[in-house]
Amino acid sequence: MSFPCGAVPLIIPPTSTSGIAANGALTLSTAINAAYPTAYMYFPAAIVQTSGAGAAAGWYPVIMTSSSAALVNGLMGQYVQGTPYFPRQYASYSGAGAASYTQSTSAIASLQFNIPERVIQTGACIRGTLSITYSTATSITLAVVLGGQTLTTFTLPSSSTHAELSWITRCMYAAILEATGNVSGTTLTISSFGTLLGQQQSGLQNMGIVPGSVISGSNSNGMFVHGNGISAGTRISASGNGAPGNYTINNSQSAGTQEPILLGLAQLQTTPTGLNIGSGYGSTASTFSTVDPSVASLYALNVTLGAASNYFVLEGYNFELLTP
Repeated sequence: MSFPCGAVPLIIPPTSTSGIAANGALTLSTAINAAYPTAYMYFPAAIVQTSGAGAAAGWYPVIMTSSSAALVNGLMGQYVQGTPYFPRQYASYSGAGAASYTQSTSAIASLQFNIPERVIQTGACIRGTLSITYSTATSITLAVVLGGQTLTTFTLPSSSTHAELSWITRCMYAAILEATGNVSGTTLTISSFGTLLGQQQSGLQNMGIVPGSVISGSNSNGMFVHGNGISAGTRISASGNGAPGNYTINNSQSAGTQEPILLGLAQLQTTPTGLNIGSGYGSTASTFSTVDPSVASLYALNVTLGAASNYFVLEGYNFELLTP
């Protein structure tokens, strides 16, 4: 499963005291590194338009006329997920936005790709590569996230203005189990297994569940569980500290009896793999995380500016999911 390489840059522009005037004319207080003919820029809420279709925070298509000026269109639709493509027909736009704005310093989801359910399995791996240009006022942090779990982070130091980053995430084991359980209050009794759905037995063994075991908020064969029971058809997601046999199942639905249940667990190892990753860019050590492979997961790159005066340009990117 391959996500196409990206050629349309994603830009987080710095704070502007001039804002967005009529016809979507943006003037940046600080120029960025270059004028990109077509791109997407991120703006906080009520900036591109103070109300209406362009009032939501997000990524908007722009045509840059110089390194400090662009035309922003609030009506052409935002980038949300998948490979960014610039609109084929860039319609004229007469709207005006905020007279000034302060850029967000919270985590901003940039690239996002959907990984379907049951695709992540033992032996699968995800490879990612980024080409980035940025300002050097303060450090910028990147987080690679899958299903809400942080796989790895990078810090872009002020000693440079460009970075080529890469990493690989390997699925060490995965299991998706169809089971039948009797739920009463906070106690889940596994009564029968059903089938192990296209995954390897090792993952099931590490989950530590055996037929007839009672899981009720205490340690049961290495698995901790808490919550208020599980409703029919609920998928139970597992998370933990990256060590096999020590996980938490989170469940908050109402109790029932003889419920069909999916138990999903995949343990991942993520390692930065080279290019100019090294001193100043964060640890090169592997990190471990767990996700639920029985549900679709969003694979995202989150960007946090160190200061609102920073800018960030994602110039190129490539992601590839390989399955056995």
